[in-house]
Amino acid sequence: MPLLRAASGPLIAALAGGSVLYKFDLFVVTLVSGQVVQWHTWATDLVINSAVVHPGAQFASAGKLKITNTMQVPELEIKFLDTTQTAFTATGAGGTGTALTFRQAIHAGLFDGCAVLYARWYLGPDLNPATLGPGITLFVGDGGRITNFFGAQATLLVRGKSNRLNVAVPKNVYQPACIHTFCDPGCTLSAASFTGSTAVAASPATTRTFLAFAANPNVHPGGTITMTSGVTAGEVRGIIDASISGVTLAYPLTAAPAIGDTFTVFQACNKTISQCNLTYANLANFRGFPYIPPPDTVAP
Repeated sequence: MPLLRAASGPLIAALAGGSVLYKFDLFVVTLVSGQVVQWHTWATDLVINSAVVHPGAQFASAGKLKITNTMQVPELEIKFLDTTQTAFTATGAGGTGTALTFRQAIHAGLFDGCAVLYARWYLGPDLNPATLGPGITLFVGDGGRITNFFGAQATLLVRGKSNRLNVAVPKNVYQPACIHTFCDPGCTLSAASFTGSTAVAASPATTRTFLAFAANPNVHPGGTITMTSGVTAGEVRGIIDASISGVTLAYPLTAAPAIGDTFTVFQACNKTISQCNLTYANLANFRGFPYIPPPDTVAP
C-alpha cells in the first residue's frame, strides 16, 4: 500500500484534471542559529514562501531515502556534489556577513543539530510555485553525521524525528564525571562569564594548528574558539592545548586568518569535582558520583 501524503487543494485539482505539471525538489535546512538555507532542483530562481530560492541541483541532491513500516528510524542522504559552492553567511564582528562555502560550513559545525525538510513541489504552465500551493513533504528530520567527505563531495545523513526516542534509560548515568554540560541549565553557570574576546597576533599557515592571540583570554584546554571576523568568520575549533601566547587547535582553520582577525574563546570544564569546586565554585550543582567504585572493584 503506498504511503499517502497531504497535498494542497489546487494541486489535487490539477492532478485530477490531467493538467501538465512540472516537478522539482525543495530542501530547507534550519541551522541551530536560526538561519534558514534553501535550494531547489529547478533550473532558475523561484519565489517560494515569499523568499527567492536559488537552484542547487549542480551541487546537492537527494540520495537514498529509507522508510519502513517498522520502528526503524527513517533516513535520508543528501549528497553535496560540490562543497566549494557558497551558500552560507556567518555573522562576524560588527554584524558584517562573511560568505561560507559548504565545505567551510561543515568544518565550522554549522550542520550540527540542524533540521532538514525535503519536499516535492509542482509547477503549472505559469511556472509560479504559489499557484498550486505548498509542496508535498517527503521527509523531515535532524541532521546527523557527515560521511564521504573527500575532494569536493560530502554526504549528510538525516535521521527521522523518531530518532529522538533513541535515548539511554535511565537518563542519568552514575559516573565519576559530572553529567551536566558546562554552562547548561543544570550547571547554572553563565556562558557569557567564561567567554573572552581577543585577536590573532600572528597569521599561521593553513597547515598549522597554533593560533597566537594578542591578549590571553583565560583559555582552558577542552574549550572552543569561534572566529568572528575575517575569511574564517563563523568557524569553530576545539582547543587541545593552551599557553599564555596562544592555543593549539584540534584541526586547522580552512584558511589562514589575518593579523587582527577577532575570535572568542569559551572556557571548558573537565567535569571533575575538583575543578567544579576550586575553579568555578559551583560544587552545589555538581552532578557526578566520584565515590562510586570502578567496575573492576564492584564486579571482580
